[in-house]
Amino acid sequence: MQDELRIFLEAPTASNYRVIRELLLEEWTEPCLTLALLELAELSAAGQFSAVLEQTDALQPQWALSPRVHYYAAVAAEELGDRELAELEKFVFQACLEGILATGDGSASAPYLITYLSDEHDVLAALGLEPRSQSLVERGGLLCDIVKCADGEQVWFELSGLLRDPRHCQAEFEVLQSLRR
Repeated sequence: MQDELRIFLEAPTASNYRVIRELLLEEWTEPCLTLALLELAELSAAGQFSAVLEQTDALQPQWALSPRVHYYAAVAAEELGDRELAELEKFVFQACLEGILATGDGSASAPYLITYLSDEHDVLAALGLEPRSQSLVERGGLLCDIVKCADGEQVWFELSGLLRDPRHCQAEFEVLQSLRR
């Protein structure tokens, strides 16, 4: 998987994102719980940046495509004065976002393909959109989340293949709401 991840980071295209996503979903059978992100947020807010870096490292490679995990690692490295690691994590953060954004345009006909539920909020933040409500739909064999934004725009995300069925994750969605940057 290391070679495929390197290829993705060098060229964060939709096809390279899909390859890494599939490898992650094949290898990890345990769900990627958003509560891990809540712990990172709490450690960061408490100024425990060494612990943030330890946790983000422990989350790899299962969370390798999570922009949010790399965001927390970049902030922690910056706060600890490790500019090289901070730049690397910022680069990976950006590559993950680019990979997701390359998979579609957020429309009903081309939803963004995500790996973690938290990706929705990272994409919306990158697009400058504020989520207001969301609803799950199953269409053509795909499970999608439609996020309605404050400006009235609807953004579609494909959730098919996630390690945890989002229809049973209300608590996860509530955690994500509390993690808005």
